[in-house]
Amino acid sequence: MVPWRSETHRLDHYGRHRGELGTRSVEEYDASAQEAIEIGIRFTYRDRRTQYQRVGYYHRDTARFVGVDTDGYIVTHHRLDEDDMYGLTESTYWDARGTMMTMETNTTQAPRSDDAVATASAQAAIEETYSRLVGIHASVAESLSTDPTVVPWVEDELKSLLSYVRTARRATRG
Repeated sequence: MVPWRSETHRLDHYGRHRGELGTRSVEEYDASAQEAIEIGIRFTYRDRRTQYQRVGYYHRDTARFVGVDTDGYIVTHHRLDEDDMYGLTESTYWDARGTMMTMETNTTQAPRSDDAVATASAQAAIEETYSRLVGIHASVAESLSTDPTVVPWVEDELKSLLSYVRTARRATRG
């Protein structure tokens, strides 16, 4: 279960978004967010207001969106039209057709051949892995900083993986 930043934060967002989600209680609102996280498409983006990196979850069938900060706390839950996904800064959202929504082009880029599909799938896997490693690195570095034996090893391993993925990302971009 993913926690909210604070109870005050959860109550504030419930008050703002309960009508659009049709939830009748704070518990229903939270259950809706938890379900969207579990069954939604996972991607990363940069919060326009704060400029912080976020992990987003989007459930296409219900248009439910959940934003989670790098500390692992829910920061927002509301309805969002899928067309707005490309408007999220630095979004790595891929819709169910395997098409990446990008803010830079404001259009979808569909693969044209089997090679393009394989390349797009590899790029999606690399982007997903990279995003998850960044989140893990930040979380582990903060939460385990009191254990002098674990932190150096974990940080070295994650830095090594991040370096490997960065190199792979550059190679797939041409």
